[in-house]
Amino acid sequence: MAQTNSLGKLTHKDSGKELAFSLNPTAFRLNRAFDYEVEPRLGQPSSLISFRSGGLTQLSCDLIFDKDVDKDCDLPAVEAFTRALNKINTDTKSVSLVEFCMGQFRFSGYVLTFALQLLRFDTQGAATRAGLAIQLVSDGAYEES
Repeated sequence: MAQTNSLGKLTHKDSGKELAFSLNPTAFRLNRAFDYEVEPRLGQPSSLISFRSGGLTQLSCDLIFDKDVDKDCDLPAVEAFTRALNKINTDTKSVSLVEFCMGQFRFSGYVLTFALQLLRFDTQGAATRAGLAIQLVSDGAYEES
């Protein structure tokens, strides 16, 4: 997909491969949980709550790639990018970091889940629209910024 029309991109940090998207994500979520210790207090109307730790932030987004809307859309490149997400780095024994960039917003994390769904096909059976749902867990940099 051409970079000229892109709103943002995903970058596979090990390989350097990029997947640009030109349509707004249909959904974009940042989630973070915190852990507390709850201690009952006998004879008191409420328990004592103590902060223990903050969890890592998770980014979830649903991206659409549509050849009818974006003539530069390269659906085989979308499929190739998702195949690269499956590769385990033999040195780190982990999947690669993926960076999500859209405007000034950047988020680096490890893939928790992804699902590629082919949504529409032309008369020859080639996909013309795809959806990519991806969920990343922060590498810790987002919480420190």
